Amino acid sequence: MDENEENEENDALYGEIRLDDELYVEQLAAHPEYQEFFEKSEGLDDVLMDETGQEVSPHLHLMTHVILEKQLRSDDPPCVRKTVARLEARGEDPHDARHAVMAILVELMWECMTEQKPFEAKRYEKQLKGL
Repeated sequence: MDENEENEENDALYGEIRLDDELYVEQLAAHPEYQEFFEKSEGLDDVLMDETGQEVSPHLHLMTHVILEKQLRSDDPPCVRKTVARLEARGEDPHDARHAVMAILVELMWECMTEQKPFEAKRYEKQLKGL
């Protein structure tokens, strides 16, 4: 790899990191309920209890929003944007529509990690159509 190719690769990587950071800050602003948590938090593994008594990792929650927003903005896969648009057209709050999609995404990602198998895009699409 020559120097120009290496510089282009680094620029793409740093551009992606900057986008992730911007999206994270955007999601943090959309979740004011986490403000106090982040002011007191000691690390990435800190959790809090939600209104149903379940442990929630605000960092993981926001990063899942980032992943979803990247899917929406890139229209990859297209079924994500279509699903969110369909849910919103049905009257669902945009944030709630994203949470419905995220619930499926997280479940499939969990299976990939715990069962060490590839992400099933067709299954993702099928489950999103069921929302």
